[in-house]
Amino acid sequence: MGVKTFFAPPDRARPAAIQRQHQKLSEAPALSSVLSSVPEFVAVLNKERQVVYANTALVRFLNADSSLPLCGLRPGELFNCIHSAEMEHGCGTSAGCRDCSAVQAILETQSSNASKSRECVLLGIDL
Repeated sequence: MGVKTFFAPPDRARPAAIQRQHQKLSEAPALSSVLSSVPEFVAVLNKERQVVYANTALVRFLNADSSLPLCGLRPGELFNCIHSAEMEHGCGTSAGCRDCSAVQAILETQSSNASKSRECVLLGIDL
């Protein structure tokens, strides 16, 4: 029996792979410098839709010490979306995720290999 998902693929990268991806991006000084200077939130995602790098604005907003603790999370998990914990494999896999413009834009970007932009509203929970 396969893994249950109502929308996006449930696959996640292994922690060691996420660590390597994060390390590679962190060691690119030009990229780190540009991303750190952007005042808006920026998260670099891998093909499994998991954060592998977050810029300074996002790290500060989430009260993290660095982007490393955020790595491996998906966007809905970063912002405590109410749907991100409904299914075992998290953000993007619940029935409610079908209407999420964030995961839709990510999937469209992956399938078309072109930039996509959508406005998104997340229903979050306080932790």
